[in-house]
Amino acid sequence: NTADRSIALMDVALRRRFTFRELMPDPSVLEDCMPNGSVLSDVNVPQLLECINLRIQFLYDRDHTIGHSYFVHVDSLDSLRGVLINRVIPLLQEYFYEDWEKICLVLGCRCDLDSGTQSNTHPLIKAKRLVEKEILGFDHDDYDDQFNYLVNPDFVEAEANELAKFFNNILVSIGPVAPE
Repeated sequence: NTADRSIALMDVALRRRFTFRELMPDPSVLEDCMPNGSVLSDVNVPQLLECINLRIQFLYDRDHTIGHSYFVHVDSLDSLRGVLINRVIPLLQEYFYEDWEKICLVLGCRCDLDSGTQSNTHPLIKAKRLVEKEILGFDHDDYDDQFNYLVNPDFVEAEANELAKFFNNILVSIGPVAPE
């Protein structure tokens, strides 16, 4: 696990004795593991994983991309929601040290910090603007408006027929991936 730097000395000892093979996330594996060739009610799960990983790689590095194993047991939109809420979002919180702006970028939640609005109509993460004047009772030069981020309650409670909109909105801002 290249992301775990705490085992560096042990890693050197192991590398002297064994051959290593890099195993990066492989979204195509999901096509064999999931029902209907990895498409759940119009949600392309391998494409979703690839999109999330491209953003993580851009904002952090390739060693912190999310493995396909997180998604191999997904068999419904509800179980996909569970993976995102219980595994992916907490992992992103750890990776980005609670930097919710980056987490929103990874999940396609697009929050305009100047206007305090989100252009994604079905964001997984909801950003609520905390207006300085409303909270403190006055404008102060030393303070700016802040944001409170939370997993969108509409996503948590959405019926199965609404979930696809949330997942597909993650993909909205990404175009086709061009080979180098």
